[in-house]
Amino acid sequence: MITVVFFGIELGDNKILGPNVVFHSILKNINPCPDFRYVFVVRKNGAEFESFKDYVDFWEIKYGNYFELFVEVNRLKEWILRKNGGVVKLLYPKPFFLPLNVEQYAFLYDLPFEKLYQGKTVESLKNEFFFKSLLWRKLKKIFTISYSSFEDINKVLMLRNLDWLYLGVDTDIFKPINENDKKRVLSSIFSRMGLDFIDNYFFAPLGKIWYRKNAFNLILSFRNFCKYTSDKVYLIITANNLDSNDKYVKLVLESSDDRVVFLSNVTNEELVALYNGCLGVVLPSFYEGFGLPLLEALACRKNILFSNIKVFNEIYPGNIYTFDPLSLEDMTKCMLKFYNEKDYPKSARILQKDIVKRFGWKKTVDNLLKKMKE
Repeated sequence: MITVVFFGIELGDNKILGPNVVFHSILKNINPCPDFRYVFVVRKNGAEFESFKDYVDFWEIKYGNYFELFVEVNRLKEWILRKNGGVVKLLYPKPFFLPLNVEQYAFLYDLPFEKLYQGKTVESLKNEFFFKSLLWRKLKKIFTISYSSFEDINKVLMLRNLDWLYLGVDTDIFKPINENDKKRVLSSIFSRMGLDFIDNYFFAPLGKIWYRKNAFNLILSFRNFCKYTSDKVYLIITANNLDSNDKYVKLVLESSDDRVVFLSNVTNEELVALYNGCLGVVLPSFYEGFGLPLLEALACRKNILFSNIKVFNEIYPGNIYTFDPLSLEDMTKCMLKFYNEKDYPKSARILQKDIVKRFGWKKTVDNLLKKMKE
């Protein structure tokens, strides 16, 4: 018997951001298996987990520092060995190590490769992560979330325990919705912002306004785009750090005008409506480890305009709406090209349903467990 312990310590909070997406989706797609028993470590053991009780145990954990965490997890390990016996394996949402006699795994979504766009070198990144990589070598495996990120991270860290798998998209959540539901939700969103209903907008689901998300260049390019059309077109950006004192966040907010709408803390329902209602989704990043919004957009049957970076091309090869993220002119031209073609029949807009089928969470979870069983 193998007991896999998933450190879903943020389960119960916002399910649409960061590691929460991964661990909620793992939980949702785990099936009973005679070889495995599952434990989810959570901060709040709520009623939402009741349907999983037959084959998943939940362990509520409270800690304030590393030592308290070690004590709690050691107590958990001893409980598992008494109950299930066999082997215990731990999976963390990010690289971490506890001095326990068990196999330990972690996700490493990406490194701060955006620093390479700010004058840093690969050698400087190696130095920055030198001591962390020594600790990470103690883990059984570290999973990156695309082959592109595997290659990039491996060049810097040169870890023998590095592996990779793809994430997935939850098509129970991200899917086309009917016009009435779409308009109802969007009207609610815009009225909250003091705006009339908007049905002519590009959507940029950034999650966070970080430098690598390239929001500043996107806004400048969008403002250039607006000079070439007499139509009233908006840019809607979702990000959950709008109240940050970070200099880059302030720069982005100050560069906007009345055609740029910022939204924060959107629900799943609102996010799906924003995907469904937009002209197209714009992903201008300098770097990403994977790019879930790309799959979410395709699952909602929307075209994507994205920066010509490795991982986006890996997930969605052949997309005709791509641009150089460093070139305002190239980004503007791409938006104009798409906007002038927006009324073409859907069959001409390269809506690749097969891409979504390739990236199901069930495949991700099966692949993860297979690799953890090796």
